Amino acid sequence: MKFHFIAFLVAIFPFHFYAQKDFNPQDFPSFKSVEEHFYENYNALEDGGLLYFEKRPEGYFVAMALEYSYEVRKKREMLWSYETRSFQKLKSYFSGSADIKNLRRVRNSTSNTHEFNFCAFAGYPGWQLDVVEYFGEKENLPDTLLYGLARAYTTHATNLISNRGGNIDKEKQFDLPKGNNSLTPEQLKTYREYFHAGHATFKKLSEQNPNFETIVGKIYIKYCNEVMNTFLQLLYFQNEEEARKELKHNLYDEFYINAAKNYLNSCPPNTILFTYGDNDTYPLLYVQAQLGFRTDVLLVNTSLLKLDRYIDHLRKGVFDAAAYPLPFDASFYKDDKNIQVFTNLPGDKKENSSLDEAIKFIKNEENRFSTGNQRIASLPSKTLFIEINKKAIIKKNIVPISQRENIVDTIKWTIPQGYILKNDLALLGLITENNWKRPICIGATCRKSIFLGMEDYFHLEGLAYRFYPVKKNQETTYLMGGINVDESFKKVTKDFTWEGIDKIESGKKVYFSSYLILFTQLSNQLIIQGKNEKAEQILDLFIKIFPNEVIEYNYSFELIADLYFQLEEIEKAKAIVIQIAENFAEIENPSSWNINTFYRFKSQSHKYNSQKLNRILEKISW
Repeated sequence: MKFHFIAFLVAIFPFHFYAQKDFNPQDFPSFKSVEEHFYENYNALEDGGLLYFEKRPEGYFVAMALEYSYEVRKKREMLWSYETRSFQKLKSYFSGSADIKNLRRVRNSTSNTHEFNFCAFAGYPGWQLDVVEYFGEKENLPDTLLYGLARAYTTHATNLISNRGGNIDKEKQFDLPKGNNSLTPEQLKTYREYFHAGHATFKKLSEQNPNFETIVGKIYIKYCNEVMNTFLQLLYFQNEEEARKELKHNLYDEFYINAAKNYLNSCPPNTILFTYGDNDTYPLLYVQAQLGFRTDVLLVNTSLLKLDRYIDHLRKGVFDAAAYPLPFDASFYKDDKNIQVFTNLPGDKKENSSLDEAIKFIKNEENRFSTGNQRIASLPSKTLFIEINKKAIIKKNIVPISQRENIVDTIKWTIPQGYILKNDLALLGLITENNWKRPICIGATCRKSIFLGMEDYFHLEGLAYRFYPVKKNQETTYLMGGINVDESFKKVTKDFTWEGIDKIESGKKVYFSSYLILFTQLSNQLIIQGKNEKAEQILDLFIKIFPNEVIEYNYSFELIADLYFQLEEIEKAKAIVIQIAENFAEIENPSSWNINTFYRFKSQSHKYNSQKLNRILEKISW
């Protein structure tokens, strides 16, 4: 694949390894083995700071930084030499193995492990261009190098306009003004050239090896997500007109389209919906932007909510969705300002504080804690509360009719973390500024930490947890909060679309896990309510949608079997357990079964009095 800018870059930034005709990055040892060698022989912890690994054309290097910035890396030494294909003795690092107790802290300071495994070079400012310069014009690249090249293109494109990509070469980065239409025509052209080169390379790999696995699933979903990543970046750096030029027809397959629609249809009108990762954000954004579906929902990616430009973008409203309300002006969250707000700093702390009071406290510069030359924001208390006006809540139709008698006088919670980040602060600010005007939902695919300790006041409705002043009073498993039984039953049986589910592959499992939790917890609550026919209806629908041919049954399906057992549908329960056992019995290496696995199924055999299950177990050894 040839692009005119590659030749330009090579001419300006030549590397000595171009002269090495036999250069082969596959001769490099694995990143894991390099890490292990360092930790077995050196202890960087005695000197403090952060440890960085760098995979350069000359070999692997280590460096230390005394601040959270690659710009101040020091003590850079070659750890493994490409020329000699051997490890080198380090002079600036203490001999002796690293303290295992602190190993996690050091490992977390390294660059993205995924990039080390898949990219020829990684972990230092400007590695992306090194990869492009060396591999951009090469033909017949193996899968891994082709994937690394695609990542290099797209990561460099992102780094041209922001700090999101990591390991940024500041000299190459555009100096952009705040606001929309920030790129000049020439900058926009350069940005697009890199991203489009990445798109083309990802797509080429998907044609070369459709089963190539990435961190988000098979390679084609990575390609789709990168297209939408470009769309979103242009949406908040440039304008909607330029962003829409990136949209493509029939980008995602039917599974992702319908899963995205189900996700959005889990939300009431005019909802502010929080998502977390690529696979639960970009398909939703696609069906909104390309298909015009549920554009009243304001889609908010919590990972991006740390960026001031993204916050500004949301505050203007997106598509048909109203603006994201916040009690802060732009100067409060500009650049890296208030990137962290601590909850456990020394000084007088209140036992608890209202959320309104806490927001005012954070905004007041006089309440900052001084450390060195920094002034750090903190909360007045880790325990926060919101007083509830029940009449106003009922009038605004915030709480389902069936739960209105359970409306609390006060929502009270404790933030578990020692600090919160800018995106967490944006959620707290939203709650106080919104004041129940619009529904707030958090996606079922999100991490528990996003709830900030408020999960008992979030209730699952389909694939989204909705925030309202009723405290969870249900016994549930695997749920972040409670579940709205009536609304979830309606969505599963009437509102959701189930076409396109033919095989659950790696990237689709994030949705499957959410479906599994929804169906099992809904059925469980229906059993508790004595609505056994509806509970069985939900379980039957789940098995119809997700037979063993769609997703191979494993331990997680025991939840379904147990619920059937509670309903005294023994044959249905037995069939699932037998299928799980048969799947495990077909494992190529039965010795991988451990004794716990064996006795797990042995107990199921007794429970269901199943001779067939006994026969399967007779074939197993460990």
